[in-house]
Amino acid sequence: MNRPSRRMYISWATLASLASVVLGAVQAPVTPTESGQTTSPRLPRRSRQATPPLDLRVVGATSTQALLSYTAPSALPCSIEVSESRGFSPLVHDVNPGLFPGSNRDGGGELSRFFVIGKKTSGLAPDGKRYSRALQANTVHYYRLTCGAVSVPGTFTTTNIPVGKTFPEPLPLDKANPGQYNFPTLEPGDRDQTVVDPNTGALLRRVTLPGDLGSTRFWDASQTIWYDSGSFEACSKVPSNGGYHCAVPSDGGPPRMYWIDPASGAVRFLGVMYAPANGDSQNGWRSQYPTAVTALWDSQRNNVYYTLANTRSSEDPARKQILLMGTYTGGDHAVPQNTAAEFIWTNLTPGPEDTLSDLLARYNRSFDPAKFTCQARAVQGDYLVVVCRRYYQDSYGWVAVVHLGDRQPAGLERADTPRVIAAVPVWRQPRSRWCGIHSLNPAGDTPVAAVELQDLFGDGATGPYATTLTQDVNASSTTFVVAGEPTSANRNGDPFLMGAAVGDRFLVKGSGGEETVTITGINGNTWQVSRRNGRSHRSGTALWAECSAETGNIFWWFLEDPSGADTTNRHYFADRILWDGHRVTRDPYDIMEEYVIRVGPLTRTLNGPITFALTHSPSFAGAAGVARRERGEKVPVELRRAVPHQVDEQHHEHEQRREHDQKPDDHEQPVEQLAPADVEADLLEGRARGPGVHVSRPRGSGGSARSPRC
Repeated sequence: MNRPSRRMYISWATLASLASVVLGAVQAPVTPTESGQTTSPRLPRRSRQATPPLDLRVVGATSTQALLSYTAPSALPCSIEVSESRGFSPLVHDVNPGLFPGSNRDGGGELSRFFVIGKKTSGLAPDGKRYSRALQANTVHYYRLTCGAVSVPGTFTTTNIPVGKTFPEPLPLDKANPGQYNFPTLEPGDRDQTVVDPNTGALLRRVTLPGDLGSTRFWDASQTIWYDSGSFEACSKVPSNGGYHCAVPSDGGPPRMYWIDPASGAVRFLGVMYAPANGDSQNGWRSQYPTAVTALWDSQRNNVYYTLANTRSSEDPARKQILLMGTYTGGDHAVPQNTAAEFIWTNLTPGPEDTLSDLLARYNRSFDPAKFTCQARAVQGDYLVVVCRRYYQDSYGWVAVVHLGDRQPAGLERADTPRVIAAVPVWRQPRSRWCGIHSLNPAGDTPVAAVELQDLFGDGATGPYATTLTQDVNASSTTFVVAGEPTSANRNGDPFLMGAAVGDRFLVKGSGGEETVTITGINGNTWQVSRRNGRSHRSGTALWAECSAETGNIFWWFLEDPSGADTTNRHYFADRILWDGHRVTRDPYDIMEEYVIRVGPLTRTLNGPITFALTHSPSFAGAAGVARRERGEKVPVELRRAVPHQVDEQHHEHEQRREHDQKPDDHEQPVEQLAPADVEADLLEGRARGPGVHVSRPRGSGGSARSPRC
């Protein structure tokens, strides 16, 4: 093959490095001198046709950097100013001589010069603080180059953040101070501080501060956690006083409430979200940390939030679950740190016979409230979608839907009272037999429940449910004799869940290798099976029941099929177009990993064709890098140096994702684990205002710290 000339190859590579070419691929940092100057005789020379003055042009820009070229009138240094403001105040950090002396000068020398603006790193300034030197992404920048008496202004726009990269960004280390990270300095108490992320160019603004949540007698201090998937929601869909209410979860403690203005970035702390105990004998509840796995704001009311609570201790057999509605009354005014947000809490499912547990059991008599713990997972229009699992994430369970109605307590003679309108035992439905519930993702204001499923394998999933062979089988045999119905020795579930049925798939865990078989007929303990890759197995080999939803997802039209009995694949079915990954579904958008997107009403587009996909590797100045390679795909010789690690790395992605999915997420906890322990102390603080109503008012910090217990 013809090898490209050295001049052409180095010119392409140098430009790629200088401009962080391959937007969405390598995004390699440029490493110019402290002044920002870089000269290279190997860069292609431009025509000497003069473009006065200074022959100045913008070679290109990425999300964090820009490259200028120009011809100086003499060997003396030139200086540059760059700002996001037309008035050049303030200057961007990278060329601010007050922060980095000399960074605004090119050093002089050769007449043909290049100047790199922005660095994918932070720098230590004379004031002892570290400042990001990256430019802000997707932003117009104004520049002014001055060489002697000649001054030339201009503009450039940084690109948006690319969607694909060939590798995760390494942690920024301070080379001059081993053992220290090179993150920009964050001011502990400044909620208005903004920072440009050195890796991406994203403008960051602080929402939470360390003192927002401390220990009191009512709640425990805990660290902020953030959503590990784009499928979850944090903020209300309805604006309030120009901003939006947002709930930020914490690790084992109550969530915090903030008001955020997306236009200006302004943030206000509105308080700790906490439902104090109500001691009413019929309508009361234990104190509760509202659920914030995904924020449960009402779809039409900006001040209304929902959560589930318990009527009694989790150890009490008479414990029932109820639905609380909180109405925020604080007027979006900032409150001191570690103060309760102002909410009026109302029990929408009061006792003794209309609790959520009672409503579910009345709707479907096979629902056992003593076995299943429910979580509210999505508010979709007038519907609250609830997941009730046997144990932790990935265990078997129910998906149910509550019609919120008139948002008044249930049980009275009203046409629009809150009520259960749909419920399905997921593990028994033909399309999802032997499946555990991994997650339920908000799907927008549409009557569709989007359920992510998993095999019932592992401790938290209450399985596996298995039987064993009682006779040897060879690789071609289609008759299996088994010990009996599948059972589980897992202490976290039921020993027997259901009998095997035609159509069930079982994973054969033999010493000669694994395979999956499908039951085609049953006669007592003798199964007829179909096999794809038959292997020989010895007597005693285990067969594990597999989730029948091969794609790992189920979409349920709960208004069309309230009991989930559909077997026609019309109202309860798997999406076979977008599958095998974490997705974000917000009617009318449906987005899967790899940036594959489908657009249109969810009820009409599921299982339909892809609308479009975003490229992993946008081109830059006619050049394109490679942000992703499948194993076995040939990498062109000229690109091997850019992605030497990539082919092997991608081979492990599927197995790593599968391993991750089979582990419970930290935020997937039963409701009772989130409740504080000392009921007596909470009851003393309770101030009931009529049946099922309680008011939480701001309180200062103080009191002794307590740890919640189950």
